Amino acid sequence: MNFLGITLRKPTFLSLTLAAALSTLVWLIVISIANYHGAADPETAGAALVAFFWGGVCAALGLRFRQSREMILYVLGAAFFLTVYQGVYAAMTVI
Repeated sequence: MNFLGITLRKPTFLSLTLAAALSTLVWLIVISIANYHGAADPETAGAALVAFFWGGVCAALGLRFRQSREMILYVLGAAFFLTVYQGVYAAMTVI
């Protein structure tokens, strides 16, 4: 699979499931430690989950930081998903 001149793997269902499970596990550990120290709020916890999940999906796609184009794709994807999350979170808290 090729996207913007970057060769990506076509992920299997199993690799995406494992990426989601492992990113959720890492998120639980990080948020548990932050909550223990009193530094976790719901907005930050959700943003951390989105960022960890995007990192897991990028690993399943085979996106590595060998070239600057791969890093730009990673950052743009993370920025997109975090912006969508912030918009949804803001819309839900207004109601």
